[in-house]
Amino acid sequence: MADIEKFTEELRRAAEEKEMEKTVAHLLNAESFYGGEFLQEEPFSEWCMEAREKYKREYLQLLKRIASWHESQGNYVQAIEYNNKYLEVDGYAEDICRSLMALYWETGDTLSMGRVFKRCRENLSRELNCGLSDETERLFRKLLAGR
Repeated sequence: MADIEKFTEELRRAAEEKEMEKTVAHLLNAESFYGGEFLQEEPFSEWCMEAREKYKREYLQLLKRIASWHESQGNYVQAIEYNNKYLEVDGYAEDICRSLMALYWETGDTLSMGRVFKRCRENLSRELNCGLSDETERLFRKLLAGR
């Protein structure tokens, strides 16, 4: 069975599971089978672009779910790890940047919190020619103030 089939199968199992711990186990298995963009050796082949985007979205969604689960369990270091994996694929995800800033604040790592804020602002400014949302700016100021 190809890795993409294993990836899809684990996502299906996660969707069918009722217990969150077992769901997360399937999501972790799926993550282990994701080897990067689908047919990355064919970056300009249009025939596979739709599938490539679909698998990428599914991968990002599973990373978000794993990070959220770890955060809900108080496993902030693991939540940070999975949020950082998300940003490696999509460096423009402000919601993930906000989550990371809050997690770093929770762990007392305000230096990393500031780095996330700065990197997010620079990525959006340089790559997309836009600024941060008011929500991200407010959260950063709130966290800096220690609230």
